[in-house]
Amino acid sequence: MSYVVSMKRDPLVEILRTDFGRKKMRNKSYSLRSYSRDLGVDPSNLSKIINQQKSIGVRLRKTLAKKLGFEVNEIASWLMPAAQEKTSDKEYSQHGVEVFQIVSEWQHYAILELFKLKEFTFSFEEVAQWLGISLNEARKSIKRLQDAGLLKFGQELKEWLPSESSSSSILSIATSKAHREQQKQILEGGIDALKMVPIEKRSQSSMTMAIDTKKLTEAKQLIKTFRRDMGRLLASGKSLDEVYQLSISLYPVTKNRIKNKTKGELCE
Repeated sequence: MSYVVSMKRDPLVEILRTDFGRKKMRNKSYSLRSYSRDLGVDPSNLSKIINQQKSIGVRLRKTLAKKLGFEVNEIASWLMPAAQEKTSDKEYSQHGVEVFQIVSEWQHYAILELFKLKEFTFSFEEVAQWLGISLNEARKSIKRLQDAGLLKFGQELKEWLPSESSSSSILSIATSKAHREQQKQILEGGIDALKMVPIEKRSQSSMTMAIDTKKLTEAKQLIKTFRRDMGRLLASGKSLDEVYQLSISLYPVTKNRIKNKTKGELCE
């Protein structure tokens, strides 16, 4: 059940490819020369790097990391030996930063969770309806999940299937602009839920306290344990019917199920 992304290829190369692909998708005339100009890199060198014909030196690696929105110290985690890429919980998989960069937007992991729901039958239209996103975004998200190796088309049954049965575990040392953006989206989703979702369908609370900061490492471990215990509890039922987001705010991300049972309309 554990899944660890192969790190044989330089993760920074994968990130460059993904970033360039997204820019190209938004602007068909955007070229590798345009990308090299934006990064401040020689076009010929960038082409060789992306095609894995040339390795990336430390100085250039730092330059590219900064241009891509990473902190300089974040690239250290990309150079760690594969032996250190472990997750302490076998029920959770570990995705490298190069994979997370592709699927960092909130809906990608929500799509993988949809496959666990009893009432979910895959189609692009169903994904769009369940998550409240456009049909075009649903199609793009499925393609990204496929590119990342997290979703595959099973030739035998002629259907889409997640390549693993568990959600991801992103190492805290591999934080990046993509991780920060995802957390921002999740927090904004919590604000929307506060306005739109009835109290019986969510849980949102906070606590103000004086603390001993030397205890923070231990506190983070307790929070991780709590998250996973909560995940096991809520996933242990025989009839999974919704996909929720937990950021201590616990709220649904499946839109078409948040309905007023008598009026059949979205709760405001």
